[in-house]
Amino acid sequence: MAKENWLTLMEYSSQHNVSISTLRRKIKSNDLTFQFTDGKYFILDDSLPTQKQASGPETIVPPKGSATQDQEPKAPSSQGSDSSETTKLLLQEIKKAYSMVLQEKEEQILQLKEEVSDLQTLVRVLENEVQRQKTVIEASAKPVAPTATKSASPQPSPQPQQSSVKNPESLSSRMAAEQPAAAAAAPMRSSSSLSALDFDLELDQF
Repeated sequence: MAKENWLTLMEYSSQHNVSISTLRRKIKSNDLTFQFTDGKYFILDDSLPTQKQASGPETIVPPKGSATQDQEPKAPSSQGSDSSETTKLLLQEIKKAYSMVLQEKEEQILQLKEEVSDLQTLVRVLENEVQRQKTVIEASAKPVAPTATKSASPQPSPQPQQSSVKNPESLSSRMAAEQPAAAAAAPMRSSSSLSALDFDLELDQF
């Protein structure tokens, strides 16, 4: 099928000195009349006479801004100002709601901290009670020493020793009286011994 009025991207680029990338951008923005057939883009060349020859499914897209496209009426400027005010109000509401949620979370955190402190105090009290019960159990488990049935007999207290000397003054007087007698008896014993010695010598001479 001859397509004298439809050119490929390469043909259109070489004839009109337009880059292929520019043609692709114009196709995407609907600035050119093109059709997509058999996996290829074909651009309508207005400088050539139009000939209607088609084979297979063809998709013809009119250029942008043509009369076939529906034109949407532009919104008035007052609508834009209303939308901006609505957006501001929505932002304020969102900020207010966020602040309220944040405040509630902070209050919950404080409440949880207080509960944790109370639980820690309770744990300390229970630990002390457990320690006390443990001490009582250990004390009750120890054996008790048996009590004495008979009282020990009292030991007699030592009596002070009495001196055999009843009267120290009489003893001293007796010793003083015996000393001269002993002194007098000593010469007598010596003289008697001498006389006995002389008697023995005389017997020897006979």
